[in-house]
Amino acid sequence: MDREILKKYFAPKKFTLIGLSILILFGTAIGSITPYIFGKVIDLIISGRISSILILMLLMLLLEIIGAILSSIENYFGSKVTLEISNLIKIDLFSKIICMGMENLDQYTKGELINRIENDTSAIAKSYLDFITGIFQIVISVIVSFYFAILLSQELTVVFILFFPILYGGTMIFKKKYKQSLERMKEFTDKLWGFTNEVFGNFEGLKSNVLESFFQKKMGVMFTESERVSKKFFVIQGEMNFCQNAINAIFDCFMLGVAGILISNRKLSIGNYVSFNQYIGTLTQATAQVMSFVVGLTACRVSVQRVEDIFNEPIEDVSLSDKNKVGTIENIKFESVTFGYQDALVLKGLNLTLNGAGMYAVVGKNGCGKSTLLKLLLRLYRQSAGNIFINGNNIKNFNLANLRQQISYIPKNSFLLNETVRFNITLGRKVDDKSLAEICRKVDLVDFIESLPHKYEEIIGENGCILSSGTKQKFAIARAMLQNTTLWLCDEITSDLDGDVEKKIVEILQKLAKDKIIIIISHKLSTIDKSNMIFLMHDGCIEEAGTNKEMIGRSCLYRQMFEESLNIS
Repeated sequence: MDREILKKYFAPKKFTLIGLSILILFGTAIGSITPYIFGKVIDLIISGRISSILILMLLMLLLEIIGAILSSIENYFGSKVTLEISNLIKIDLFSKIICMGMENLDQYTKGELINRIENDTSAIAKSYLDFITGIFQIVISVIVSFYFAILLSQELTVVFILFFPILYGGTMIFKKKYKQSLERMKEFTDKLWGFTNEVFGNFEGLKSNVLESFFQKKMGVMFTESERVSKKFFVIQGEMNFCQNAINAIFDCFMLGVAGILISNRKLSIGNYVSFNQYIGTLTQATAQVMSFVVGLTACRVSVQRVEDIFNEPIEDVSLSDKNKVGTIENIKFESVTFGYQDALVLKGLNLTLNGAGMYAVVGKNGCGKSTLLKLLLRLYRQSAGNIFINGNNIKNFNLANLRQQISYIPKNSFLLNETVRFNITLGRKVDDKSLAEICRKVDLVDFIESLPHKYEEIIGENGCILSSGTKQKFAIARAMLQNTTLWLCDEITSDLDGDVEKKIVEILQKLAKDKIIIIISHKLSTIDKSNMIFLMHDGCIEEAGTNKEMIGRSCLYRQMFEESLNIS
């Protein structure tokens, strides 16, 4: 995966990276000269030759200014290319996620997916770019610094080389523990994102049930857990830093003692020692950067693995094709269909047949599998056994995109975007104003839309927050009418509606059912009592079927449900 990331996202930026490398080359070279000049200035001051200092000081100033300019340009382009690469990975990861099948999406929480798109992709882009440009800078710094170090003092350079292997051994010791701790932090962050997303997506339910205190306490528990996980991570970081700083302190004291002996024996000037010390600082800093890259790439590897998990998931083929098109849907058949979510069976050898246009209702207790029927028809999920046929053809043989385009699905919670009225009804399709107004008239939306300040160009807000429940369902029905499909799947679309609005929507569906197959899932028998056929589901199968009158006469369970509905009314 690492090689694929470099090839796909970094290779196209090779000219920018080359430009960055050139900036780094010049910046590092210029920055490496100034310590040498600085040491010479000190020796001139000690020797009393003040008049010779001015030229060197002006040269140092010029080099510092040029270095600052190059550094600013390098930072700009570095940040720019990091953002561009990060966005490219985010786009691909987002595209992958929305093309995954529901079986695979169900394995992740929403917060976990958001965390991987937002945080892991940024970590990958930054870590790899820092490594690519940083290694080049380190190589240049090491070469130049070693050259000047040897030039200034061969003895001290030998001491540094001998001491070098143990300088950063401490970091390597903690590498495994650091990775494990980071993985735990990532896992917890997924949970935190998921919890936050859950709360922010249910403000109405939270407030209507007066759950503010509950969620405040739960968030407090979450952050207490966050502190516990983070503290373990900070302890490991502290151990690494202590070990490294202790080794550095021993090294500095030892080098200072050796330098003192050389200076006292007139084998090293004070100015040269100051310069040498700066070059050794550059070398140790370069080594620290290498260790930082080792730790950073270890952390990055966690992010790469998390992104790789998504990229390795299978996707649905939603490309349109003229082959295996559905056409007008005239009949539907479920044949011994079995299906379960994870280990829990919902459908157990279910059989169901619908022939011809009409309004068909499916009723039953909660959890009996009513909504699952619709999801299987849309091929959002795949049955574990049995077959589903449309017009006598197995639906698995149809082009998936074409199949879904031939079905209008209206869920309980309407799919609405923070877009205009026009876009939410047409979903971007080209529809002339006259046709759009006619559709809206049929579902009794015209008066509402005309009352809006911007009419069809009014933004309806997140999840259609300016719309009532009934209006939201009318939007969904208008959208379905524009699709002009012959199969409608309506899942609890009247559950939140009052009697008058429910009655109007049912009347609309009854008119449409003259030349369409309309399947309604409902717990409200007032919604489905005029259906051509009602199917009662129980224990994963169709227990009984008939008209409302027939069902009341021969099904105790249906009669009980109907009586409950009348009592509620």
